[in-house]
Amino acid sequence: MRHLIVLFISLISLSLFGQNNDVTKRIEYSVYSLEFPKAKEKLDNFILANQFEQLSFKETRDQITYLFKIKEVDISKIDSMVKVLGYVNARKINNSSQTLTAENLDIDLERLENKRQSYTDLLAKLDSSVSKEQYIIYWEKRRETEDQISNFKKEILKLKASFKVITVEIEIRNDPTGPTNRKVSWVHMPGLQYSVAFVEQPLNGVSYAEYEGYALKYLFTKGKNYFALGAYKARNSNPLDSTSIDEIFNFTYGEDFYSRKFGRGNRHFFNPYIGYQLGFSLAYNKTESNVFPFLSPAFGIEWWKNKYFLLDTTADYYLPANAINRNLRAWRISASLNFVF
Repeated sequence: MRHLIVLFISLISLSLFGQNNDVTKRIEYSVYSLEFPKAKEKLDNFILANQFEQLSFKETRDQITYLFKIKEVDISKIDSMVKVLGYVNARKINNSSQTLTAENLDIDLERLENKRQSYTDLLAKLDSSVSKEQYIIYWEKRRETEDQISNFKKEILKLKASFKVITVEIEIRNDPTGPTNRKVSWVHMPGLQYSVAFVEQPLNGVSYAEYEGYALKYLFTKGKNYFALGAYKARNSNPLDSTSIDEIFNFTYGEDFYSRKFGRGNRHFFNPYIGYQLGFSLAYNKTESNVFPFLSPAFGIEWWKNKYFLLDTTADYYLPANAINRNLRAWRISASLNFVF
């Protein structure tokens, strides 16, 4: 019977501690690197030089993931190292799995020690009237309790030591702006854009002060690259003016770039970007038309997006390459909505 009790207690201890011996604090890093192969080499050398215990390693063409263990005192080394590898997009600490603490075990240990003391006091009070068999039963119970106390102390030491060990996951991704990246994420997102242009120096007989219009805008990469076809008409045009430009048709190609400092466009809200637009304008007045190229540096903000919709606004400076450049340059404000087709 005694052996069955000891076996039962051992199984409970293994079940209790087996679920928590591997419980450690976990820190996860997400890094974008412009020098993807060199980042891997640097991290390999760093892990080897510090003799960290590597748990796993995964590699694809555009992503590598390291999992290894460090001591708590080495956290500052890891924070410094990931900054060398590239832009740190995220740093997350996970303690949610740490359900059993050394404090809980200390309470259980105190209960066992009180139990042992109770058996000790009881044995001291037993006199010669008690049978030898009864005395042995209480003596064995006290010894079993002492064995449990010894096991608890060992497990508490192990658990407290495990709290000082941290599991680190470093995920390095090839920066989309890097020269080694050849992967393009294609999308099909048509949409509509509304724009207002404010001519910087309008001149009677050449241009009006404001133009407004609409454009069909088609995004074809997540990058994002797009084409636009727009038609714009002068506000408050003069019917008697036959030489000022009334209408402008634009054929546009555009490209936008996200900042690494603002999450590389991965957020659902408020993604700032810079970009450019270039193309050809077809300008009309009441008697003739004129075709000329243009370039527009731009700045914009994606106010909201998910995998199905994108709402953003853009401010750009329209620079036509023609003889009336001085009187047709304009600031443009645009708002667009695109959706997956």
